[in-house]
Amino acid sequence: MAEVTDQAAAGEAVAEPQAVPHRAPGRLLAAFGFLFALGALAAVGYLYFLLVYLDPSAGLARGLAQAAGERAALRDDLRQLEERLGLSEERLRLSEENSGQA
Repeated sequence: MAEVTDQAAAGEAVAEPQAVPHRAPGRLLAAFGFLFALGALAAVGYLYFLLVYLDPSAGLARGLAQAAGERAALRDDLRQLEERLGLSEERLRLSEENSGQA
């Protein structure tokens, strides 16, 4: 402080003290980021718990497995219908050819 007074008395330019940026906003942002990451980790852990550790007959895993089984059954039914339709088209074509020859 004495140096500043001496410089001012001698007529020299006195530099204004520079404002030091506060660190609290960065720390606050880091704290919220950490809490967000912790919450995301907890959500993933909870979903893992639901899928793996709960009783499959009452949990989400059974519902997912049932939906996959139903999709497979529907796919099989669709394939069988396509095969039947192909056979009936073939029979229709053959019957038209036979009636045309007669």
